[in-house]
Amino acid sequence: MSGSFEVSPLKESDFQDASRLLTSVFGGTRDHTMGCFAHWWELNPAWSSIIPRGWFIRSSERAPIAFTANIPFNYIIGGQPGLCCATGSLAVHSDWRGQGLSKLVGRAFVDQCKPDLLIGTDSTDVAYKLWLSLGMRPLERGWPKSSYRIVGDLSAWDRPHLPPSRRLEKSLQTERLRRKPLLAHQIKKFEERDTHDVNKCRASKASTYAVRDIKTLNWLYFGSKFVRQTRAVFVARSGKQLVGYAAMKRSHNSFYLLECRCLNAEAEIAKELLLAARGFAERQRASYVTVWQYTQMIEQAIPLTLSIRSRHPRMMTYGYIPNLTAFEPSSWETTPGDGDVSVN
Repeated sequence: MSGSFEVSPLKESDFQDASRLLTSVFGGTRDHTMGCFAHWWELNPAWSSIIPRGWFIRSSERAPIAFTANIPFNYIIGGQPGLCCATGSLAVHSDWRGQGLSKLVGRAFVDQCKPDLLIGTDSTDVAYKLWLSLGMRPLERGWPKSSYRIVGDLSAWDRPHLPPSRRLEKSLQTERLRRKPLLAHQIKKFEERDTHDVNKCRASKASTYAVRDIKTLNWLYFGSKFVRQTRAVFVARSGKQLVGYAAMKRSHNSFYLLECRCLNAEAEIAKELLLAARGFAERQRASYVTVWQYTQMIEQAIPLTLSIRSRHPRMMTYGYIPNLTAFEPSSWETTPGDGDVSVN
């Protein structure tokens, strides 16, 4: 049955129909979806016209019935510049499910030859099985099976699971005494004067990781109205020098850490940033900030006196296909903000 359908690269003239399909499947508004399209491609510093925006299927009556996005990111892969593409928003119209359409658009994604690395993150169980059936490999991250929740709004927590107020206040004072002379604060944009300093910030010594230059960071966290409303970014400075940054994403009444990078992957700088994130969450009356220990720097930086270890389901599914023979998954710095998670 699927052989009668034609898969086509998404064109700008398809945007309105693709938006209609996505809102029918995922909800939201057409304006929001059109804003996502602009953010994923035209505003994206990694995108060019030779990279497909995604793939699209129409019915014989020209109605939109299946779609998946193709979102590019600049990467360092094995120490060399490369291109990674992430799939996202895989959708099939409810009237056309069970006919192999998701496999058709998925096959178009995995068969593209331009990128050096293909990833799919945070998939539903059904979509994850689809990607694996198309040749993606499951990534065993090796992260702990639990996360830490840095307490934000005290009133949101049951008293048996929370340190008494006096103990919490004392622990805050202790954390302040341990800090280096750094200033961490929220920003609304990365400044060009910090270009050199940002390029020196890392979370590990891995040889494969996402590029985070000034242009990419400003696109990723401030490039559209939607991301500006759902992100909070902090920088740490020592004098005038930027020595680290952290970004988190709002999810209902809490936040979770997308990434944190610091000069020489220094845990004390990361701790200062996590404390700034915690203070922001408190002011926002958010319940907590979820932090996964995705590198040793993050593990050492979590302020244990202000956090609660939380049993948590698998952070997200992660499938990948490397097009480079030298690619080593063990040297890959994967983060909670990889793939389309960072742009949705």
